[in-house]
Amino acid sequence: VGIGTAAPASILHVEGATPTVTVKGTGSSGPVVQLSGTYTNWTIENQYAGGANNDMFRIRNSALSADALVINRGNNKVGIGNTNPIYTLDITGNIRFSSSSVANGDLTFNDNKKANFGNATDLRIYHDGSNSHIYNASSGGDLRLTSGGNESIRLESGGLVRVFGNLQVDGTTTTVNSTTVTVDDPVLTLGGDTAPSSDDNKDRGIEFRYYDGSAKVGFMGW
Repeated sequence: VGIGTAAPASILHVEGATPTVTVKGTGSSGPVVQLSGTYTNWTIENQYAGGANNDMFRIRNSALSADALVINRGNNKVGIGNTNPIYTLDITGNIRFSSSSVANGDLTFNDNKKANFGNATDLRIYHDGSNSHIYNASSGGDLRLTSGGNESIRLESGGLVRVFGNLQVDGTTTTVNSTTVTVDDPVLTLGGDTAPSSDDNKDRGIEFRYYDGSAKVGFMGW
């Protein structure tokens, strides 16, 4: 059948400068275009016609009795796997990226939702509502922080924390709660990392605590 053409190229061929085909439903069920196949029927529907904010464009798979894609009439949001999309693209279900992707905006994970890395989800980053976590689930692997191509910090699976390069601690008080402290450098410098330019009227040395009948404090220095 040809409409606007004397030489139809298909069962139904509509041709014109701006050809338009209108399927209008007058009831609450809305218009449907059905594509029937051997194993399933795909339908294109204007669902819930007649409602000011209820009309939904949907593509439905009859074999699964589920919508494959829905567009919310009220906001043009697209839903895959859900029938009430509230984001520009609202997906309920798993997503797989097989090539590199670029994000030009923020990517937000709700509390206790993890960003997993590795075939066995070995690295997990998440926020539990109170605390933030970087979790290395690998039984024998380390967590390594690299800057400028050089490894800076390594958290080994056995609990050892290694710092590569120089370490500077800025603050008022640094407390080390270790039973044994070993320093390879034979010289310890006290009093700052620059040459003094005036007398600050402060002693230099090491204060230590001990017990001799009562708690006491000793001092070695100048």
